[in-house]
Amino acid sequence: MPIRPELRALYPPNWAEISQRIRFDRARGRCENCGARHGWYRGRNGMLWEPGIIAHLSLMESADFSKIVLTTAHLDHDPTNNAEENLRALCQRCHLAHDLPHHLLSRKINRERASGQGRLFPREGESDATA
Repeated sequence: MPIRPELRALYPPNWAEISQRIRFDRARGRCENCGARHGWYRGRNGMLWEPGIIAHLSLMESADFSKIVLTTAHLDHDPTNNAEENLRALCQRCHLAHDLPHHLLSRKINRERASGQGRLFPREGESDATA
């Protein structure tokens, strides 16, 4: 996943090397969640295809494939926590699934802030300091 410009300063200067090591040395080019290989293709039905085969399959009218790109995910969503156990090599599909609850909560919080109304009570699992 591309790093948003406003978050770039939270990542260490050697983030590219850290990410490369996690994705290709530790995970050997495979998603650590679903096993999909970097550079392969996933069909709409979830089947995985080698790059060489995809050229033939793409000739079919109904072919719908997306290229698998490995990313490095922060399991706790904190880009300053680059401990080995907090990082996981994920394909874009698994990374988006991992981030979905965090994105939904962030969107809700941003919508509430924009409305100008504060919360009386913290959300479940949220401290008073973050409410």
